[in-house]
Amino acid sequence: MVEALVPAAQSRTGLPLRGLRRRRGVLMTLVVLIAVVAAAVLPQVISPHDPYTQDLSRRLTPPVFIRGGSWMHVLGTDALGRDMLSRVIYGARVSLMVATIAVIVSGTIGVVLGLLAGYFGGPLDEIVMRATEVQLAFPFILTAVALVSVLGASLRNIVIVLGVTGWTTYARVVRGISLSLKEREFVEAARAIGCSHTRILRRYLFPNIIGTVTVLGTFAFAAFIIAESGLSYLGLGVQPPTPSWGVMLADGYIYLRIAWWVTVFPGLVLMLTALSINVLGDWVRDLLDPRLRNIG
Repeated sequence: MVEALVPAAQSRTGLPLRGLRRRRGVLMTLVVLIAVVAAAVLPQVISPHDPYTQDLSRRLTPPVFIRGGSWMHVLGTDALGRDMLSRVIYGARVSLMVATIAVIVSGTIGVVLGLLAGYFGGPLDEIVMRATEVQLAFPFILTAVALVSVLGASLRNIVIVLGVTGWTTYARVVRGISLSLKEREFVEAARAIGCSHTRILRRYLFPNIIGTVTVLGTFAFAAFIIAESGLSYLGLGVQPPTPSWGVMLADGYIYLRIAWWVTVFPGLVLMLTALSINVLGDWVRDLLDPRLRNIG
């Protein structure tokens, strides 16, 4: 009886992708994300030049569609003569790698603490909730800047900081769901037949939070990409000459009047990537929520 109830909850993650053809906005975001992922995974294949190669004789070359541009550098070059298209492509690898690891770390910490706090309650619940309240009292970006300043600016440290500071949302949401689920009949029945706490958490509670955690992770992914770029822009993240969208924004803002492409192209790609992930997150939320499944 108990076992029969869980597959129904787990089936939420396998819902058919109905209506996707009618969601043109979602299809467009998928195209953008596929292109960004391809750039991150296969930059050596897609990139026309080495992103580190400098050629001062070609510095601040305009894009191909502007007078003076060249097909050799489709998006132009920066102040050191480096190809902008190549650096934007390689910058996708840094942003996606940082965001992916940060989501995994923060999601794991938040889900584990949220499940344990909600299911067991008591002192553990108090400690976890007070810790989240203390951390949420400080703005996320301010906390990240302070920690990176202390630990030092590097790719490893920015991943650690984003992962450790991003767990609170997961913990609070998962705790709330766990408080509700532990009083449900199928959990009570599992206790009655002698299931251990570990089995109840793994087999009956965790499958019911996968959909919510997936949606949270999607939105967190976009937030981490923007946070990484912001920290790199401030000089607290990825360090030059490593290609990063935030670093390119920082390097190009002083040339904005005479060479706008140095700043605009990485900023445009950053905006489209974050926007696409957020749109995809909205769609995933609608897909996993039975109350919204038939809307749109």
